[in-house]
Amino acid sequence: MTDINSIRDDAISNLTLLCGESYHVWSDNGVAWSLEGSSDYWLFLDWDADKKISIRIFDTLESFAPARPKTGEMGYYAVIGYCHLHGIPVSVNDRDLSKP
Repeated sequence: MTDINSIRDDAISNLTLLCGESYHVWSDNGVAWSLEGSSDYWLFLDWDADKKISIRIFDTLESFAPARPKTGEMGYYAVIGYCHLHGIPVSVNDRDLSKP
């Protein structure tokens, strides 16, 4: 069985590559990416006590500014595709896009 820490660390590394920037906040339950120069977060990698990870994406920030990763809109699609490929639950604006 794969260790949650290696899965989480792989996901963080790969998401960083796909969106073109490193995460900005680390907590006991996840990490978050914000736009450069902003305190609004657009991408969240969460994990729970059962060692399950999930991804949340928001295309509009709390400040109502559009959230665009450095890799542009293709960064969104790349992150969603990565999640589907690896069976990671993903939502965009709280809408579940996970495969059934």
